[in-house]
Amino acid sequence: MTLISIVAALAVSLTFLALVLRKWRGGQLRDSETWPLYAKKPLGPEEQEVYRRLAKALPDHIILAQVRLSQLLGVKKGNDFHFWQDRLSRLGADFVVCNREGAVLAIVELGDTGPNAAARKTLDAEKHKALAAAHIRLLRWQAWSLPDDEEIRREVLGETRDAAPTDDSYVSLIAQR
Repeated sequence: MTLISIVAALAVSLTFLALVLRKWRGGQLRDSETWPLYAKKPLGPEEQEVYRRLAKALPDHIILAQVRLSQLLGVKKGNDFHFWQDRLSRLGADFVVCNREGAVLAIVELGDTGPNAAARKTLDAEKHKALAAAHIRLLRWQAWSLPDDEEIRREVLGETRDAAPTDDSYVSLIAQR
């Protein structure tokens, strides 16, 4: 090997090492560095309105917002726990209505009409399957057509006249409001 080849190989190696270190260092924070974060509201205006309506209509219930399905659903023994937890970790519920003991009664989703609506259809189908498997009712409401207090109680508590659970699913897509 010639001296030029050795120098060139060393230069390439050092350049590569510098890039790797810079990339690695980019993901690390020094103790003195400030994190580039700010506080924001966890719920938008439409979600805040749905939360207020749920809390008013169901004062004896627990209302949770923005919950990962992996916190609500368990994986049956004999199945690949990590596979299913990973799959569930991508799915969330806008609102979870629980009884006083913390048992889930229904999931309420606020309709998505934004620019990501089409992309969300696949995730919504997975969410539907997951909740059906666990026998949890899924309600979908649109922000411009929210139910009144009495209808909220009927739908959440499963007393709705609009739809009954099918044989293979306890998930009800109640009145695409």
